[in-house]
Formats: sequence, structure tokens, C-alpha cells
Amino acid sequence: MDGLSKYFMGFGLGVALGVSLGISSINKIPNNSVVQNGFIAPSRLEITCTDLDRNGELETVMNIEGKSYLLREVDGKPVLSDYFVEDPKIVYNN
Repeated sequence: MDGLSKYFMGFGLGVALGVSLGISSINKIPNNSVVQNGFIAPSRLEITCTDLDRNGELETVMNIEGKSYLLREVDGKPVLSDYFVEDPKIVYNN
């Protein structure tokens, strides 16, 4: 086995070991479907990042059962905003 093959095999084993030990920084939404009344079950959520306004920066989008909201930070606090895209800008409804 040449040096390059050993490098990639070692890298692959390191990644696999890191993931299996929980060392990886993978963010995952819990799959709980039952939560306290008045809260949204995380199993209903999907979070993605996309460049909606095509300015080269990603926006965080939270989908709740097919309805999309922007997950923003306003004055240091998380805010879910209803929105639509009016080329080339984002318009917030709240």
C-alpha cells in the first residue's frame, strides 16, 4: 500500500471513529414527536441554509410541516419571521 492510500485509509478511520464516539460536530434536531402542550415537536422541524436574496450570504430557514420561516437574530434574541422573496430582497411579514 502506498503512502497516499495509507493517508486516506487513516483519515477515513479517524472520521469514522470520531463520529462513532460523538466527537463530530454534527448538529441534529431530536426526533421527539411528543412534547409539552403548546410547544412544537422537533420531529416536525427541518432547518436549512440557503441564499434567498442571492447576496452571497446564507440565511437560516426553519420549515415546520411545509411552511418556511426565517430563523433570525434580532437584538441578540432568536426570531422566527414569516417572509417572502421579492427579487432580489427578502421581505419580512413580522
